[in-house]
Amino acid sequence: MNVKLLLGEDKQTGARRIAVAAILLSFTAFVLVSVFNRGALLGQLFFRDVTDTFMDYFNCLPGVAMRRPYDTQSMYPPLSEVVFYFFSKIIPNDMLLTWDPHAMRTHQIPVLSLLFYLAIPIAVTVCSLYDYLKNGTAAKRFVILAFLVSSPFIYLVERGNVLIYAFAAAVVFICYYDSDKKWQREVALIALAVSAGIKLYPAVLGILLVRDKRWKETIRCVFYGIFFFIAPFFVFGGLSNLLVMVKALLGNSGGFGDTDFNCKINFSAVFNIIGVKWLGRTEAFPWGQTAAYILSVLLIAAAFLTKKRWKSVLFLTLVMIGAPAFSFYYTGVFVLIPFLWFIAGSEKDLKWTDIIYLLGFIAVLAPIPLKAEEITNTAQINVNLQVVGLGILVMAVWGLIDSGMDLVSRIKEKGGEKADKASAKA
Repeated sequence: MNVKLLLGEDKQTGARRIAVAAILLSFTAFVLVSVFNRGALLGQLFFRDVTDTFMDYFNCLPGVAMRRPYDTQSMYPPLSEVVFYFFSKIIPNDMLLTWDPHAMRTHQIPVLSLLFYLAIPIAVTVCSLYDYLKNGTAAKRFVILAFLVSSPFIYLVERGNVLIYAFAAAVVFICYYDSDKKWQREVALIALAVSAGIKLYPAVLGILLVRDKRWKETIRCVFYGIFFFIAPFFVFGGLSNLLVMVKALLGNSGGFGDTDFNCKINFSAVFNIIGVKWLGRTEAFPWGQTAAYILSVLLIAAAFLTKKRWKSVLFLTLVMIGAPAFSFYYTGVFVLIPFLWFIAGSEKDLKWTDIIYLLGFIAVLAPIPLKAEEITNTAQINVNLQVVGLGILVMAVWGLIDSGMDLVSRIKEKGGEKADKASAKA
């Protein structure tokens, strides 16, 4: 085998290619294992209810079809409900109002509506990535395939969750954030506002604009965000539903602080995985969510301190995933965004410290088809969940250590420069 062909002309390029190759090879192994064992382990990657596939989509249709999603205590922002409402118009009213959501999966029309619903964000993601990488090497374009076969993306499609739209919009933002064309930069701002309007927490990526001191764009993005959050409420009866949504969101959040960490990768859930799996605990750590908030604040500070933008995006992404009281497995799909900048970046100064991030990317994104293990009466934890959760936490902690070391190094360099200038004057 030609090692240079595999690794590229330098070690930095090779490291990036290894990360992409690891995801593609892991997915290949995932498929082959599923073939040879007749899918016996296939479900271990996904939600434990094997009859619930695509139900994040179908469960939302009946309520939104009547334009009363908040009567059922929906915690989705209204822009998410607008997406569901649009696709519910494909399905006959009698079916929406009388059929059980599970039964809809057996009929051609609802299934086709699901295919249309999934096809649009996937197409937007692929086209944006292709445009962003079109001047890169052929090897870089394998990143697009790595996106589509990564474990959180597969999980996201399996759930049919509207997060796929927030993710696609976030990809548009990242791909055109620094475009030479003014209209594309404006599209990027609108895309970020749409992403935040669908799932709220992608708004954290707006800190990039503040970090780069793009004040006018920051203000416009805020206005776009307010519009895409407020205006859709009027499709469903007005702003009175805002309090309903907030109460539902807070009520649901309160139920996710225990050891039922199924499919969750937020910081407090990862703490509980460690506690139950390795420390023999039967209850959640009482300090878990407080520690998650502290870690998130420190990561935001690190995002401003680091000179590398891919690290800044990574730290903000980890905040999006880790800070909430619950973040399901599929939120790991946002790690693909800093992964894109890591792979497609032009930096030629990857350091040994960056290997930790590379391994973290692989841990979060590569599907591992291994058997689940029963931990408690209510919780089942598979190898994927453990690896992804630990990958998220390790990258977060290492990010703080790495940023601290980098800050100390820069302070020393400035001190040395001042000493040199003083010596020269003397």
